[in-house]
Amino acid sequence: MERSDTDYFYFPIYNDYDEDFDIYAIEVWRDHGKFDITLVDYSEVIDAEDEGEITIKIETENLDDESLGQAYIKVRGEFGDETYCGFTHIDETYFDVDVEISSDEPECDDIKIEVSNVYMNENSTKTVSFEIENRSNEDFELYDIDLEENSGYFDAEIYSKPSVIRNRDNEDFRVRIESNSVSEDKQGTIRLEAKGRFDNGDYCSFSSIDEEEFTVFVDNGSGSNSGSGSTLYNIEIELVTSTVKVEKGKTGYATLFLENNTGENFLIDYVNVFDSSSNFEADKSGYEKTVPAFGSSYINVKVRAYDYASLGDYEAFLEIAGHFQNGEQAHIFGDSLGAFNVEIIEKPIVKYTSPEPTTQETCSYFSLNVPNETVINENGTVLITIDNKSYGRATIRLYGAGLEVQPKLISIPKKTLITENVDVSSVLNNTTLVYSIEAPGCNLEKRTVIISTTAGQDNGEEDSKETGNGNEETSQSILPLDATGFVALGQAGAVIGILALAAAVIFLILRPKKPETVF
Repeated sequence: MERSDTDYFYFPIYNDYDEDFDIYAIEVWRDHGKFDITLVDYSEVIDAEDEGEITIKIETENLDDESLGQAYIKVRGEFGDETYCGFTHIDETYFDVDVEISSDEPECDDIKIEVSNVYMNENSTKTVSFEIENRSNEDFELYDIDLEENSGYFDAEIYSKPSVIRNRDNEDFRVRIESNSVSEDKQGTIRLEAKGRFDNGDYCSFSSIDEEEFTVFVDNGSGSNSGSGSTLYNIEIELVTSTVKVEKGKTGYATLFLENNTGENFLIDYVNVFDSSSNFEADKSGYEKTVPAFGSSYINVKVRAYDYASLGDYEAFLEIAGHFQNGEQAHIFGDSLGAFNVEIIEKPIVKYTSPEPTTQETCSYFSLNVPNETVINENGTVLITIDNKSYGRATIRLYGAGLEVQPKLISIPKKTLITENVDVSSVLNNTTLVYSIEAPGCNLEKRTVIISTTAGQDNGEEDSKETGNGNEETSQSILPLDATGFVALGQAGAVIGILALAAAVIFLILRPKKPETVF
């Protein structure tokens, strides 16, 4: 796509099964890149062994430079035989979104080196990964990457580099840094530049490709507020982690929170997510750059489990560095404070059976208050309360077998408390309204049992019975009616009726109220 552009795209979706498929929800999401993506329309039902269509809209920003991005589509629904398929059961589809400035001929400016600052302890060795990107339409043969460091506090070298960078693609290269002993916290810079040749023969020298420079901070381990001491981090900055659950061959996501316990804003200079496992790869997936005073901000992480991964629990790590408004720095790197859990699981096979509502595990920054059970006539209303305490937008998708639900999607801005009336109608006597919650640090479901008192009834029709001669006749009430239209019960019958009514009222008043599920 071009910059400042809007276009619509149509994705076919195939149902290869011999049952119709009802789509409950579709999610489209920008993983990274400078564009906005919106779900426009989709086929609500895909007939057996047939196909439907998903329509999305993409709007690009007015960029000064080209952007490489990625997005995905997820689908959830149920087959006619009540086999339920959630977002984790149907393979999500990833696709690239490339925003071009439009230039057919490659230029040396199309080769970009992406770096970030490095934080390390004295007398230690660290290997860091950076990216070199080719934004042209031609493959680029990378001849060399030159490195120059200008301090005596550390030594650095190119550890590994790619030989070719494909068009519209990027590759990692690694720099190995070995720090020296320092009497106090020190810092120095490293300069990087590259050279090579495009497939069309155009040559780019070191001087024709933009060089990049980053800073290496060396901590002497004293834990002073001016350096990266863990004491400062423990007292003033707290990382709230969660577990990334991911199926073999899939990508899982989680939201971590960085809490600021001081009266000054904390600015994040650098975030790196890494792992030391052969079963998966971990990476960041966006974060807020400012943690407000006495507030929190999110860090999104993603984990891709390899097809051959072994099931089990693992750890991945974060490196976070930043500074307060007064200039004081804080840094956390890869120890227990910067670790989060990764759980690799098998792909589950789920049969949808409308389970009873259960209490879900606690979500730290989000709560949804719903009734366990609601009785309606042909239609009715369910009152829910949503409290989104996080710094990110949350969504709730609502659906259920045999249900018409309005609204089907509720979007809640950050730091917002709302009460919502959900209109429901049911063709079943007993079904379940499902709330699928997608909020920062919380991806759960809650349920309300919907009991319809009129579903399946043929109102207005009289019961009939077959007479002895084979003809049908209408069954009539054996109770006579008085002039008012009420049933005449007689004195004894009236007393019995009043006692029965009184007992029913007392039962309704004294019966215990069903608890509501809150997390």
